[in-house]
Amino acid sequence: MVILKDVVDIKDKGHGPNTYPPSKGVPQMAEFSFNNAVVNHAAQILGNKIKSVEAQSSTAPDVPLVTRTNIYNAAYKAAKEAIGASHHANANGNPTVRGFGVFYWYNNPQSKKLAEMYLAEYKREFPDLPIWGTGLFASMPGSWTNFHMTRVPDYPAVLVEWEFMTNPEALKLLMSDDYRRRCGKVAAKVTCAWYGIPFEEGGKVVPIKPAQTVQPIVDKTPPAVGQEVVHLPAAASSWRLYPTNKAPVKGNEVAFLNPAKFGGLSYTVIGRPQANVVTIQTSQFGKGNIFVGPGTGATFSSNQTSPAKPLPKKRFVKLPARSGRVNNTSWALYHLNKPPRRSPASNIKLELNPHKFGGLEYEVLGNHPDIANVVKIKSTQAGEGWIYVGKETGTTFETR
Repeated sequence: MVILKDVVDIKDKGHGPNTYPPSKGVPQMAEFSFNNAVVNHAAQILGNKIKSVEAQSSTAPDVPLVTRTNIYNAAYKAAKEAIGASHHANANGNPTVRGFGVFYWYNNPQSKKLAEMYLAEYKREFPDLPIWGTGLFASMPGSWTNFHMTRVPDYPAVLVEWEFMTNPEALKLLMSDDYRRRCGKVAAKVTCAWYGIPFEEGGKVVPIKPAQTVQPIVDKTPPAVGQEVVHLPAAASSWRLYPTNKAPVKGNEVAFLNPAKFGGLSYTVIGRPQANVVTIQTSQFGKGNIFVGPGTGATFSSNQTSPAKPLPKKRFVKLPARSGRVNNTSWALYHLNKPPRRSPASNIKLELNPHKFGGLEYEVLGNHPDIANVVKIKSTQAGEGWIYVGKETGTTFETR
């Protein structure tokens, strides 16, 4: 939620209502239902003290992060003063993990101050509930905490993870109307405290104590010059993390990373124990190995600074989850040695399902020599093939 002092309240609901299925939620609860309730309760409490503007409505499909922050930054530029919070329910491959946590960009003191206020107010509202680590997390470049919603805003911004929907007890809280209302109250009280607006409860003004200093959890320092960084694509919702003392094969994993939840994940490469396997350090699960072979979609970059030679750029195609009003559940991947058309059916190697994963991204390996708007990609399941990417499909391209 971005709060503008001069009459505007822009709030962020984390995700759109169409994001679960496939990924933003658990079988018992779509994450959006919680995020939406918290933001709505906060807005109801604030009432007409601050007007509201939303980039993500309760009914529209998921709005891209870039679009949202463009709207928020433009509103901040017009009003000159704002704070922001993106509201979420958390998830973890370990069902015992739970607690409240809030993220801020590591070198923004105003964002850190806002994060400390959220943590302090949450503790006052819920003194008996657990806190995740210290509750305060510094978002760092080159790490899993490199969140768009903390990195890109021009205003003081935080990303709030209210509890873990993957923990049975925490899920009961997240699904309860009482917890949602009280989380909305926490958000509203922080807004009032930031701008010096009296907060009334039961007809009385409630004093808000200043936040205490809390030592943040820092995933690691930004990658040093010359270090390599691996990027896990947003299209992947489950990426196995293996212990460093065991073979990186299915069944040996110690955790599952979720790049899709965070719009992609990035880690500094601290080792290469074998081909297509790199060692990384995570703050949740410690050190581990991940497989980054062809077809996974993993990419690499370097923090070399000039005059070092830049890395060669690659071209990527993004297949949208929807084209207009149509869900893209069957995007044909054609055999390389057959015409890229649906008839006969034997031309089709695999039906890709961008809608299931909130969109898919592939490296473009080449263009068809004879047919326009057809490119070669490589999928994890079926290997290389042709796909049609005409303008009407809504596909987009990016070079990086």
